[in-house]
Amino acid sequence: MNPFTIAILTDTHIRAPGGDQSSPYPVNTRANARARYAVEVIRAEERAFAVHLGDIVHPLPHMATYADAADEAHRILSPLAPKLHLVPGNHDIGDKPHDASPAGPVNETSRATYRDAFG
Repeated sequence: MNPFTIAILTDTHIRAPGGDQSSPYPVNTRANARARYAVEVIRAEERAFAVHLGDIVHPLPHMATYADAADEAHRILSPLAPKLHLVPGNHDIGDKPHDASPAGPVNETSRATYRDAFG
């Protein structure tokens, strides 16, 4: 058996190109640049494939900028295609129902929004 290596990405929190008010933390303005850097490193190392373990984007599915952020995620992550596999996180499809959770709960609408954006 030939050994191989994979790449793992998580919590890229890619945002819409024009930015948005979905996060109060200034560090999140760097999310897209960090994601681009990670993609460059993964491509340079020629991994067998990559898996994104969730929180691909931030904003959340119920926010107006979700589709723009998803489009930007496709642009940023496209150099890894077709060897990139996506697993949705709570920022991508919603969270468990809890009053203290900033993300809306997972429901059929949020799952459909994710499927429309990412397949």
